[in-house]
Formats: sequence, C-alpha cells, structure tokens
Amino acid sequence: MRKINTRDFHIATRTTSRDINRHIALNLIREHQPISRADLARRMTMTRGVVSVLVQELIAQEVIYEGATGEAARGRKPTFLHIRTHDRLVVAVDVRFTRTYLMLCDFSGRQLAIETYNTVFSIPEFVKELSTRIRKLLKRHRARGSNARVSAS
Repeated sequence: MRKINTRDFHIATRTTSRDINRHIALNLIREHQPISRADLARRMTMTRGVVSVLVQELIAQEVIYEGATGEAARGRKPTFLHIRTHDRLVVAVDVRFTRTYLMLCDFSGRQLAIETYNTVFSIPEFVKELSTRIRKLLKRHRARGSNARVSAS
C-alpha cells in the first residue's frame, strides 16, 4: 500500500474515477486505434453505456474523433475511434546538467522536430531561454503547414 503524505494530498472527488477511466480509454484508443466502442468496452471490462459516455466526453473535448464504419456479422455496424493528431502538438523537455533537449511531437507521439542546446544555470535566464526556444520551435513547425493550437497544461 502506498503511503500518503498527510501534508500534501488531494481528496478524491465524484469525478476522480471518471477522470481516471477517461485517461484509460484515451490510452487504449491510442494504442489500439482504430477501435470500436464495443472493443473498448471489452478491453476496459466496462459496460458499453459507460464507455459511450466516456467516448462522448472525449469527442466533445476534441481529443478523439469517429472514423469509418466497419462491417459486422450481426448487429450494429461499429464506428471506429481515432486519436485526433493532426492539429495537436506536444513539447517534451529533458533538462540535464550540461544539455537541454526539446522535442516536438504530434499527439500520437510521432517525433516532428528535436533541438538541443547548452543548459543555462541561472533559473530566470533558463526559463526565458526555454520559453523563447519553444515558441520558435512551434512557429517553425506551423510555418511548414500546420495550423496547430497551443495550450499549456
């Protein structure tokens, strides 16, 4: 059992389990796309109704989208789910003692650009340098035809 720090913790809310399940669904869709709601429900061992609610929330957040409709031997034809990658970017930063690495990926994890530079030791200068380089990296990528949105999390 994991020990909880009683001075720094977050109380579980009504939405905690739903948030966890939404993250699990998102990761399963990413790993097994294209995947139907029924297959997702089987992998999550949840009812199709609960999975449909999670999927609708992810669609509303524009994180996933519905793709082509598949064939079924019987019953309803499945609609396949995909991760929305074409306008979503992720910046990864790896700070080491002598070098700092920046990598730009799409939402599926495909590397789009990588940059390295000498690590700056002054924290205010480091933050300024890092933010400048991230902005330039995103600007260069958008100049090649992307219309990606930038959001911090």
